[in-house]
Amino acid sequence: MQLLKKAIQKILFAIGYKLVPKISRKPGLSIGQDLIQLLEPISAPKLIFDVGAHKGESHLIYRKVFPQSTIYSFEPDPETFKVLRANTANLPAAILENAGVGAAEERLPFYINKEDSMGNSFLKVSGQDSQPFVEVPVHSLDSYTKERTIQLIDFLKIDTQGFDLEVLKGAENLLKNGQIKVIQFEAMLEPYYHQMPTVGAHLDFLLERGYKMVGMYNCHRQQAGIDWADFLFIHPSVQERIH
Repeated sequence: MQLLKKAIQKILFAIGYKLVPKISRKPGLSIGQDLIQLLEPISAPKLIFDVGAHKGESHLIYRKVFPQSTIYSFEPDPETFKVLRANTANLPAAILENAGVGAAEERLPFYINKEDSMGNSFLKVSGQDSQPFVEVPVHSLDSYTKERTIQLIDFLKIDTQGFDLEVLKGAENLLKNGQIKVIQFEAMLEPYYHQMPTVGAHLDFLLERGYKMVGMYNCHRQQAGIDWADFLFIHPSVQERIH
């Protein structure tokens, strides 16, 4: 177990997840440290869902830390998906979906940011009247897991540029039944995208369904304020792992 912890610490530090000294190690200070406490007891989480996988940056990290896990990665943009597929081509237990995740089973326009593919979103950039897009299939997590008889998601990571709440809405039954244990998502405090939901809407949605907020991390500052941050929530059944 100590070897696992050291491996996680090394990898998380490499991608900027700062770990705090033991004397200051309290929940909510370091997302890396909190993920260690939450996922270490599982030893090898069976299922990880990476929604908004981009080019596989997170997928590669999860594979190194949890080599026995099955990782489902969702990336809507066909061009970015090609890179994701190439980057994970030789990895085991990698389920790749060239599709988005949202509140329902449907097809939606996916807007392309020509300057940086990490800015691609199902939402238009605020203030832009026109923006190139591709139409892509979208799954809800409830439907996707039901069709594949998936009973439990150990760790759900969401990074969809303003669309995270729609992803959560599509997991209504999973959340109600406690079938997702740990959730990490990104939320923006500044209205970068058109009709983007507030941070409060994200928090209320999970709190109303009984999930507990562990902390807010990796705050990105723009001038005097914070424009986006990562949030970590857990199901009450795993809250004893945080201390």
